Amino acid sequence: NPYLKTADNIRKVYLATDGLPQAVVLKGYGNEGHDSANSEYADIAEREGGVEDFRKLIQIAHLYNTEVGVHINAQEAYPESKSFCDRMLGYPYKQISNGWGWLDQSHVIDKIWDLTSNCRWKRLVQFYDRINGTNFNTNQWPPLQRTPRAPWQI
Repeated sequence: NPYLKTADNIRKVYLATDGLPQAVVLKGYGNEGHDSANSEYADIAEREGGVEDFRKLIQIAHLYNTEVGVHINAQEAYPESKSFCDRMLGYPYKQISNGWGWLDQSHVIDKIWDLTSNCRWKRLVQFYDRINGTNFNTNQWPPLQRTPRAPWQI
């Protein structure tokens, strides 16, 4: 769904349930939708509304007691992803194995390398910066604001 249509559906559920808290997971938020350019977390789908509508969705969702999450794939990478590289797949140390065949043939990510090289972290930071208009590398992130809670509160 386009991001603003998702926002409208959040509003409808909120009104129909007298403000019941919601959690929405966007499974196909990136590139051209689900399983498109996997491993490129900051590539927010333009056809669904792009970065601006994605930001609006989050703002609207918070007005209606809703948290928005995204589904990311840390299992496979697609060749159209900007971060796609042989090393991500384990080459030359491992035999490259195919993953899900959807648009183009995906390839299984060397998950240990992806974690220990900080490549996954960097892709997640790019995503965070893209939706928040921040730049982690210049330390312009807003400070963490924590609300003290009693131990029994969730």
